[in-house]
Amino acid sequence: MLTMTREEYLYACRNKLIVPYESELIDSLREITCRGLPASIIALSSSVHEGQCYATAIILSKGMKKFHLILGNIIEYPIDHAYPNHSWIENMNYVYDPIDGFKWNKDLYYKYHKPEVVCEYDESSILNYDDYHKMSSILCYDNHNISIEFLTLMLQYIEVLELEESTLNHQILLDEIEKCRQTYQVTEKYPREVLKEFGQYMKIMLYR
Repeated sequence: MLTMTREEYLYACRNKLIVPYESELIDSLREITCRGLPASIIALSSSVHEGQCYATAIILSKGMKKFHLILGNIIEYPIDHAYPNHSWIENMNYVYDPIDGFKWNKDLYYKYHKPEVVCEYDESSILNYDDYHKMSSILCYDNHNISIEFLTLMLQYIEVLELEESTLNHQILLDEIEKCRQTYQVTEKYPREVLKEFGQYMKIMLYR
């Protein structure tokens, strides 16, 4: 289990050893969609990317020019040497963890998560990574064919979950949702019953 105490975590945040994703990365991801949902929102929303570290790490790499995408094991999850239990991005002296949505000072990340690197790709060798091509096939840089109905449902569904249980990226995520609504002129609201039904198959539909 993660051995970091609340005091240690707060100290790391105050001293910028753990920081939000930079605005340049979010801006780049906003130009990419996955099944019609901006990748910036996927990267910031734990309700969407929960359990999808492999896919979300690939999405993060799409917003970067230089990176190392890592497959490995961290102590929070059961170790399976045949199939690494986590994937993350390293860039300069930071680790971008796709699950918590924050940048960690690399030394700090390695101290508390104790990662074991199994496989590593950079911006050139990632072309040899099969999952990269599979994920790339459902990412799009052309926003003209977005289903506004699907986007409306997704934005409202994510927003409701976020307001019920705030995450570390709470305000950044809500701001990104509002930017998306303004860009696509999304104004409709659906009743809770529709959102509940939609949530049952949302993740499967998004990543399949």
